[in-house]
Amino acid sequence: LEEAENRRLEDAASIQRKGDEDRRKREDRKRQELEADKARAEQARLRAEVEVRAKQEAEKKERERQLRKEELALRVAEDQRREQEHAAERARAHVGSESAHSASDAGAGRDGYSRGLVRSSSFG
Repeated sequence: LEEAENRRLEDAASIQRKGDEDRRKREDRKRQELEADKARAEQARLRAEVEVRAKQEAEKKERERQLRKEELALRVAEDQRREQEHAAERARAHVGSESAHSASDAGAGRDGYSRGLVRSSSFG
């Protein structure tokens, strides 16, 4: 009878140990799953952060490119404006020098005949 009681107590203790071991394993699995979930969430957060930074950097580069393009267009327009001003100044200076020549050539035709520039032999 005592032996049966001892066996029953040992079986109960064995069942208790097995249950405790199973519970620890389940808890360990849950803990590992939670840690894995946290790690995946952290990785996702880091990826999102990297993507946001990359997008911001791309937008910044695009803004800088656009700004350089606009600055170039302004420089080209300014160069064209200056060139037009210089051309107008040269034209005014040329007209002014022609006026001075024609004033000194007063009375002598501008065609060069009366200045003796055309040789009479060319008339045959």
